[in-house]
Amino acid sequence: MRLEGDQLVIEGEKREEKRTKHLAEIVYGRVYRAYLLPKDAKKEGLEARLAKGVLEVRIPREKRPEEPPVKIPVQEG
Repeated sequence: MRLEGDQLVIEGEKREEKRTKHLAEIVYGRVYRAYLLPKDAKKEGLEARLAKGVLEVRIPREKRPEEPPVKIPVQEG
C-alpha cells in the first residue's frame, strides 16, 4: 500500500485453495485498487491493518471550515 499524490494505492496477490475429497483447486490473482482521498484527509497518520483477510485502513481527517456553495449561472440560448 502506498500514497501517490492524493491517491491511496493498494496492490497485492490473492491465493485461495479449495479442497474436496476428489478435487483440489487453487484460485490465484493480482489485486490493484486506487482510491482518491477526501479533501480533508491527513496524509500523516494513515494506518492499515490486515486481519483474517480483511484490510482495514484508517484515514485521519482534519477539521476545515465549510465552504459555501458556489452558484453557476446557466446561459440560455
